Amino acid sequence: KLLQVPDLSESMRSSLALLGAATQVDRICIHGPDPDRKEWFRCECIWIRPDEVSQGGGENVQTGDCDLQRDADGMSTFLASLQSGQPMRGVTEQAPESLRQMLVREGIRSLCVVPIFVHRVFWGFVAFHSRDAQRTWSEAELDAMHAVAGTLGAAVERSETRRALQQSEAYWRSLVTNLPNIVFIIDLEGHLTFINQRDHPDETLRASNHLGRS
Repeated sequence: KLLQVPDLSESMRSSLALLGAATQVDRICIHGPDPDRKEWFRCECIWIRPDEVSQGGGENVQTGDCDLQRDADGMSTFLASLQSGQPMRGVTEQAPESLRQMLVREGIRSLCVVPIFVHRVFWGFVAFHSRDAQRTWSEAELDAMHAVAGTLGAAVERSETRRALQQSEAYWRSLVTNLPNIVFIIDLEGHLTFINQRDHPDETLRASNHLGRS
């Protein structure tokens, strides 16, 4: 689903719901770069086990207040490990202090964190949380989580590429629209798909009279 749904946020929400049920964990959090605060990781999306949500109300896939500061206590070593491609798995007490405090508040006692790479650059991470202190994370589970992180990275890449193309097209159209000369685009079937003279004084040259025609 991550690679099929155009909207990244929507695809994350739908995919985490399936992933949460498959892994039988209590929570899954996706952290990515905060565009407004470069020193922070923003919580992009959280999946919460349905029976836990039913007790407190609300949705089981949501955005959450669990942002993390990059330079907080213990985070540098934690992030360096993830940047090298190494996952972190174990009990909550082994997590960096700022992350550990957040997990303790939520009753999380065991976790597995897997890095997400976008264009081969460390982008963020997906964290699987369990309230079971005895929870062990098998190699098979870890392989599956790496696959999920890889798919998340591919989805982010596709979203960023689409956004860059849209911005480029908007800039190009804005530039061309303001040119005094007539500029037009014709598709392979001979139909006029774009003309920059939308408000030309000469009605015969206005785009509305020509778009879609051959």
